[in-house]
Amino acid sequence: MLVIIGYVVVMGSVFGGFAMAGGHLAALFQPLELLMIGGAALGAFIVGNTGKAVKATLKALPTVFKGGGQTKACTWSSWRCSTTSSPRFARKG
Repeated sequence: MLVIIGYVVVMGSVFGGFAMAGGHLAALFQPLELLMIGGAALGAFIVGNTGKAVKATLKALPTVFKGGGQTKACTWSSWRCSTTSSPRFARKG
């Protein structure tokens, strides 16, 4: 569910910012360009990996849209760790 929400936030930010800057949204819809970029990415993925890796990736792909099985406490613990350590790294390098 969070993956879908993340995609909606990203798409809303990109398209909203483009429209607020005065761009025409119709200019972003280029189906042939999407076909070329997507096909190139898929082809590079297939060429760059073994058949076993491609099959494992396709098998694992549906799990992206399912819950990861993490608890709320685990998520908050990770968030707390990153927010407390980031300022320290910024100060001390």
